[in-house]
Amino acid sequence: MKHPLLSSACLLVISIFISQTSFSQCSVVTGLSTIAGSKSVKLKWTPDPTAVAYIIRGKEVSQSNLVSYSVPGGNNSNSVVSGLDPNTTYGWQIQKVCNTGNSAWSAPDTFTTLCLAPVNLQITNLSGNSATANWASVPGVAGYRIFGNTTGTAQVLSYDVAAPATSLMNNNLSPSTTYQWAIQTICDLDFRLSPLSKIDTFTTPVSKVGIEDDEILVTPNPSNGRFSLQSKGSEIEKIWISDMLGKLILEINDPLEGESFFIHEKGMYIISVKREETVYTKPIMVN
Repeated sequence: MKHPLLSSACLLVISIFISQTSFSQCSVVTGLSTIAGSKSVKLKWTPDPTAVAYIIRGKEVSQSNLVSYSVPGGNNSNSVVSGLDPNTTYGWQIQKVCNTGNSAWSAPDTFTTLCLAPVNLQITNLSGNSATANWASVPGVAGYRIFGNTTGTAQVLSYDVAAPATSLMNNNLSPSTTYQWAIQTICDLDFRLSPLSKIDTFTTPVSKVGIEDDEILVTPNPSNGRFSLQSKGSEIEKIWISDMLGKLILEINDPLEGESFFIHEKGMYIISVKREETVYTKPIMVN
């Protein structure tokens, strides 16, 4: 016959074993990762089919108020959270709900949402061999990455410009050709990129054949900033001057023959002259 004290001790050991086994089954959630957009994020973790649900809590790292919500079902391995602020860092944790109780909270994880993609894409100063791409500024970012190619071709070129620039001139285009372009924001100096903007297209006009480039005279060049313009043929309809980043500096419609114009800052510029169906571009220098 077993001693009553021995039987009690065995029951105690069995009880402790069952309790510890039940608790160990509700283990801490692991495998946390994220896929962040500009205003939303996909939270991911390693699922446990034995779980009843998950509880997620999180906040902007600079704030103190936590927000929590539950995700039913142990097989769920992700949850999408929307309504976030762009280019903002958040922290989050996840807890497993088991039949025997809740697990401990996971280790904290952080993510930073992407900045917004540029909008209001527009092409200006369009000629047979040049165009200026323009877009709306995105506050607090490092710069922009512009992509472009000839429609129907596989090769895509890209070019980075630093903020606060919101335009870029390309004077290596071909007449009567359709191009497409889009842009991403460079969120920070780590070169995190926003989602891609909408794709914009434009077609360069046909250049008129048989007019020599020296029929448009810009003198003196270089100069101290004052230039005059003369045409050896029909009247000039429009001139515009841009800096080397494509920023519009000066625009004159229906200029008079021999009319002078002045550029205040030293540097290299591109002058575009429209006459009939032709647009000529020339580099000019202010010393």
